[in-house]
Amino acid sequence: MMLLLQKRKLTTVLVACAILAADGLAPTPCQRARPTARRRTPVLAAVKDAAGDRPSTALAADTGVDYDDAAYEREMKAARRQAAADRLAVIQRLNLIAYVNAAVLAFVAIGVGYELLHVDVEAILALFKYTLPEDRPMEDALAYRLATSVDLLAKLPGDSIRGYEALVPTNPVFYKACTSGVAYTLGDFVSQVYQGRTLKTVDLARSARSGAAGFVGHGPLCHYW
Repeated sequence: MMLLLQKRKLTTVLVACAILAADGLAPTPCQRARPTARRRTPVLAAVKDAAGDRPSTALAADTGVDYDDAAYEREMKAARRQAAADRLAVIQRLNLIAYVNAAVLAFVAIGVGYELLHVDVEAILALFKYTLPEDRPMEDALAYRLATSVDLLAKLPGDSIRGYEALVPTNPVFYKACTSGVAYTLGDFVSQVYQGRTLKTVDLARSARSGAAGFVGHGPLCHYW
């Protein structure tokens, strides 16, 4: 009799567990065997974030770890200051490049201008400095000086070409190499200006390399070709 009562109680318990498991009110054997995911505690979150997950964190009551607004704002200000310093460094470097390029171009222009004009300019200065011969009337002195100066400057291109033609036969390879080097340099410089480059972005080293290629390669080869 006692054994029958125990069997009935056991059956009732099993039926009740089955009903509860079907309704989701009790864990199934599979659910009991599956390990539950442990929620990250604030302390572990803070340690993990301090190792490098987030830039600045602080403990909160429910969410574990959140950004610290004050620290985040400080880091943003530091990043903006660093970006401004980088931009200033780039501007200063571009200005330095512009100054160097301007100095190089001015030196080259002054040298070329002096070489082409110094004889005529000295003659014009001497014309205005010294007195005219006695047979020239003084009222025509200024007109004579101006007319002579204009005549000297007008003959400058032709005189330069004739002087170049007189020099080429004396050393043809060298002068043709110089001509080719100058043409290559000016051509590269003009092409960069045409592309929209300014003193800050023009590459004079590239123009110099182009001139060297014309001086070494094109000029002598064209002479012997």
